[in-house]
Amino acid sequence: MKSIYYSFSTVFEKIIKRQIPAKIIYEDKHCLAFEDINPKAKVHVLVIPKEHLDRLSNASEQHINLLGNLMYAVNRVGKQLQLEGYRVIINDGQKGGQTVFHLHAHILSGENLTGFE
Repeated sequence: MKSIYYSFSTVFEKIIKRQIPAKIIYEDKHCLAFEDINPKAKVHVLVIPKEHLDRLSNASEQHINLLGNLMYAVNRVGKQLQLEGYRVIINDGQKGGQTVFHLHAHILSGENLTGFE
């Protein structure tokens, strides 16, 4: 059975494979979370599935588990970091601000975040 993990080569796949360093704060068999190198808030963590999916809008029924595992990992990171509250952002596509084409969620916290209520 062919593995679908690491099927493309983005910076995130290189982090998953430990080919480039990252400050990893959470990992399970489905997802990896690490600090953003260009934080937009006091706490800025990226959560990525280990299985490649380029963007949320390309998800299909076959990706239900991937999406659930991603959101569960976001939950686990929030608990691990003891965040009182946080914002989860998923950018989709170039016009949506996505710069790395491997699905990922941003967790922002550590201050009062305003807008988009």
